[in-house]
Amino acid sequence: MKMSDLYKAGKEWNARVWIEGNYVVRDRIIADLNAALGGLSIRIGHGWQQYDPVVRVGRPRNYVSIAADPDNDAQNNAALFIGFADDGCELSDLPRTLQELCVIVFFAETGRGYGSGLESELYPLVGDIRSGNDVWASLKTRYTPSLTYQEDNKDYILE
Repeated sequence: MKMSDLYKAGKEWNARVWIEGNYVVRDRIIADLNAALGGLSIRIGHGWQQYDPVVRVGRPRNYVSIAADPDNDAQNNAALFIGFADDGCELSDLPRTLQELCVIVFFAETGRGYGSGLESELYPLVGDIRSGNDVWASLKTRYTPSLTYQEDNKDYILE
């Protein structure tokens, strides 16, 4: 599976499930992606909100815990991520944690409508990591979709 496959599925989810509420399409996307993910033990589903795409990998993890693993070999993992983002390799070629991260950002976050954050936030961060000027843990501060609902709303003031 390539990045473009995940991204395309995320765009379709956003248009047909998130916006239109078409749960027949949702179920097809889930079945197709789970079949394509095969032996990677990464599963796609929906959250308690029927339109919300969810990536399951056995145990719940947040961006901070996922980002801690690639920091062990930050620059090499950034290069691998860039290679996947450029459709230069298969998802199965990546280390486990990068597989999780790629399915989350290219499918689920795109499905939630955050596709533009790839170009504007995530790719610049990964480029900085690749050049040794940042670390994966910065996902939490430099990639907006990594914020939890509570974190995202803490500065919101109802007028």
